[in-house]
Amino acid sequence: MANWEKLIEEHYEKKGKIDARTIYELVEQVLLEEGYQDSDIIKKHSSMRLSTKGTKKAGGEPFDEDPPKARSKSAPAGFGVLEEEVDAELDAKVLAATKEFVKANSPDVNLEDITVYGDPKLRKIGVPTFLRQEAGLMDALKSVLQTSFPDATAINTLLATDKSTPIGYVVKSGKRNLAKYVYKPFGKNINKGDIAEGILGAALYVKFMNPESKVTDSAVKKVLEMISAKPDAAENNPKKVDKTLKGKNGVDEISFRVALSTGNYEGLVDPKWHSELSNHYKSAVAYVNGEAIVDEAMQLEMDKNPNVIEVISDGVSDQTGTKVDVQVKVDGKFTKLGSISLKAGSKTMGQVGSGDWNKLSGLLSDMFGVKPDSALEEPWKTAVSNREKAAVIAAGQAVYKDIVDELATDPEFRRDNPEDQVDVIQSIMYGVRKAATGGEKGVLLVDFDGGDYKVLNFDDKLEEVFERVDFELGVEYTQSGSGFPKILIKDVGNKKTLIEIRMRVEGKGETIKNVRHYVEKTSYLGKLLDIAERLEKKEDSQEEK
Repeated sequence: MANWEKLIEEHYEKKGKIDARTIYELVEQVLLEEGYQDSDIIKKHSSMRLSTKGTKKAGGEPFDEDPPKARSKSAPAGFGVLEEEVDAELDAKVLAATKEFVKANSPDVNLEDITVYGDPKLRKIGVPTFLRQEAGLMDALKSVLQTSFPDATAINTLLATDKSTPIGYVVKSGKRNLAKYVYKPFGKNINKGDIAEGILGAALYVKFMNPESKVTDSAVKKVLEMISAKPDAAENNPKKVDKTLKGKNGVDEISFRVALSTGNYEGLVDPKWHSELSNHYKSAVAYVNGEAIVDEAMQLEMDKNPNVIEVISDGVSDQTGTKVDVQVKVDGKFTKLGSISLKAGSKTMGQVGSGDWNKLSGLLSDMFGVKPDSALEEPWKTAVSNREKAAVIAAGQAVYKDIVDELATDPEFRRDNPEDQVDVIQSIMYGVRKAATGGEKGVLLVDFDGGDYKVLNFDDKLEEVFERVDFELGVEYTQSGSGFPKILIKDVGNKKTLIEIRMRVEGKGETIKNVRHYVEKTSYLGKLLDIAERLEKKEDSQEEK
């Protein structure tokens, strides 16, 4: 009997079972004992290995170093092929557990869309994006892996690129991976932010059609079903869809117009996306039910005469000229509800999408009331015009640092009393609002957040909120791992960031195509702004009494 046969027999007598993985490990163990890594061929490998130096190839540099002489250890013949087989039985268990969780928690999801795919070393489970972060889904996967690999030395959590979101697990035996599964979102070919505009428009239409009733997501979906049957005003344009639904509430004429790119329109009206967009439906319904959409003043005005009410969700027309996503007009005039700039779960409040020095300087000036040193203008322009990535990053670092250094000398930033910081805070909030709305007046900022919503109020009540939380303003310069500069506006007391201004470049390799500067909010700022909005509502309510 061969050594490996003896080892397998002994293992079977102890465990009463055996699988392919055990065979691989035992064969490897026997071959190591017999010294297969010490063969003459392996020992002579380095002397027989050819140099990889050569002449320069088109589009690349010549190799100028020989490879290392040491040779990596080989696996036994056929070992790698056997190791890379898909474990169909395990896939089936993982898929069943995933579908069971989804069916129990999100019955609208089409279970047929959930699949397991990928290469044997990394199995991917396609699920709706909004479910990917569900703790219960991760628990279901881990339970299957624990049951399937009782002798594993570790089951480690895998994180998304943001280093905070769990997306799967890797099962290990020592340093060796036994299985690796991650949840991957499907439906990435739609822009959820643009689609959210259509969902909110449909919810507002439902509300105006019946102001006394609570809006439901089924009623919103019914409106989208109705508008899908309407003729397309842009039928000769394959890139966009423009449709209008008209109805009547008594003598009032009410219309809902939606204009979106073709792909996003399909995401809006096709029921297969309902589960993927479920949080946006919940947020839209919560917003129209929670806010005074048809307040007493509007109702009084609407009761006087027949009115024409227009709800417009336009995500394609004049995108550069306005940052308004949803409009509401009564008899051709904007209402108190007026124009809505919708931030559907996005942290980006605004951006400067070019390397233009005046736009960059203007953004920073709007935010902080100071402009970067004029001596930095020429190096910036030169770097951008040459499109050299390293030079642009270095120039951006200099500009961002200059702003922070200048602010460090401002006495307002060195005072502990929030009242003394009001002017600076208001300047920053003005800059954020301008970035978010393009400077348009009367624009309401609404944030859809995890099935709920927040109205982002940048007005005077924010000062009161800062005083309540004992806010202490701070500004910090930092860089990403790749060297891209950032300015963080922080609450020094609790070390939480409110706003981040960051730079990035577009293009592959060392030659860039464009430069962008983003103004982004955090959940902490959203919380403070939401408090400000509630304070204002409370004050308005008390005044009415």
